[in-house]
Amino acid sequence: MLLFNSFVFIGSFVLAAFVYAVLRAKASRAVSQGFLLLLSFGFYSYAAYRQLPLLIGSILFNWYVGRQAGSSTLAEKVRRRWVIGGLTANLVFLSLFKYLNLFLGTLGPVLHTRAVLPDWGLPLGVSFFTITQVMYLVDCYQGEISPNSLFDHATFVSFFPYLVSGPITSAKTMVQQFRDKAHQAPGAQEVAQGLALFTMGLAKKTIFADSLVRIADNGFSAPLTSSALEIWLSILAYWMQIYFDFSGYSDMAVGAALMLGLRIPFNFDAPYKSKSIIEFWQRWHISLSNFIAAYLYTPIVRMFKGRATVAKAAVASILAMTICGLWHGPAWTYVAWGLCHGIALSVNQYSRKKLKLRVPPALGWVITMTFILFAGVLFRASSLTNAAQVLHGLIPRGSWSEATFLTFSFASPEVLSYVIPSALAFVLALFGPTSQEIAAELRPTLRTSLAYASLAFVALVFMNSIVAKSFVYFGF
Repeated sequence: MLLFNSFVFIGSFVLAAFVYAVLRAKASRAVSQGFLLLLSFGFYSYAAYRQLPLLIGSILFNWYVGRQAGSSTLAEKVRRRWVIGGLTANLVFLSLFKYLNLFLGTLGPVLHTRAVLPDWGLPLGVSFFTITQVMYLVDCYQGEISPNSLFDHATFVSFFPYLVSGPITSAKTMVQQFRDKAHQAPGAQEVAQGLALFTMGLAKKTIFADSLVRIADNGFSAPLTSSALEIWLSILAYWMQIYFDFSGYSDMAVGAALMLGLRIPFNFDAPYKSKSIIEFWQRWHISLSNFIAAYLYTPIVRMFKGRATVAKAAVASILAMTICGLWHGPAWTYVAWGLCHGIALSVNQYSRKKLKLRVPPALGWVITMTFILFAGVLFRASSLTNAAQVLHGLIPRGSWSEATFLTFSFASPEVLSYVIPSALAFVLALFGPTSQEIAAELRPTLRTSLAYASLAFVALVFMNSIVAKSFVYFGF
């Protein structure tokens, strides 16, 4: 998949968006949607052409299973077998590429074996296009949607803005748009708002996230030789880096779709202003949170007999978030991260519903962000051992001033290139408006046009100054 933060993608997308707009206005739905499908396959193949057959195979399989699971002519028992078989096949498919070696490597020492499968490489976007189709199969079975045509299903699953890293989008949201907007070009306001969101997302990635990563990586790569001050700065930088990286990608995805006249859900709503862990998950990776609530948490609660209780909700939260952690990647650090979040959500639920605690907003924010900061160490660390070393390194062992990677001069270009952007990132994340709030208030004028052109210019300068870095969630 072409990186959004690359000149090749930006140039290609501008041309493709123009052609698609003309086709939407002048040609049939089959032609314009066919162009969109080929465009999505083309962008995916640019970096992963060997994996395109896996994507197409997954689309074909789930399209067929969806037709059986949502059939009005088959008996309920038969439809249930189809959906269970389809869900199982998707989990096996994902596990073969993502988890099997993790479990074999863990069980190997216990069983005194060294069985390891060949490293096939992780298919680009496999976690996202698999989870999208898991939602689709369940929705078909439950009668929430009618099964897609193969044309609609392929276009929906492969739509390039969200194919690799989300937002996780439902067929109900997208397929109807393909039909309703088939004969109209994107509106000027849609294009303006999409361009603004794409520009803000690009700035988040190139100016802020890629500046913060230079600080974050050092403490995690050398925790035994870094000072406590350096490690504290590293985990604070990563706390901000992952937000600007992932929300930047999401803004660019939403913006790109909007410039094509299609709306996909926003994924972030100022999560670092949250005053509880429950509120945090209502603001962070919103599409994943909605999936967890509807397709993991609720079914787990329903497995328990009798009325819902706080204890049952707590167990469901822990199980759902542990699965969420494992979904992120084949490492026990992700499992531990998910488990910690599940426990934190359970504690939050218990304190609200049983203890009736009312935590002052300022204290709630401090507690929540402190937890997010330390849990983020597990998410970023290369192993549980690395995580333990980083956490242990937070305790001063000697002089706080013993620094290795902070030995820059405040008069040097380094300050301008990444220290100042890193400091500004904290202000924007904690006190600034969200991208969607800014885009919603957008009124195309000469002043706003010049402002966004200036922001785009600065973002492109930063993008040109270093080798383009992949988005964090491209690895999932």
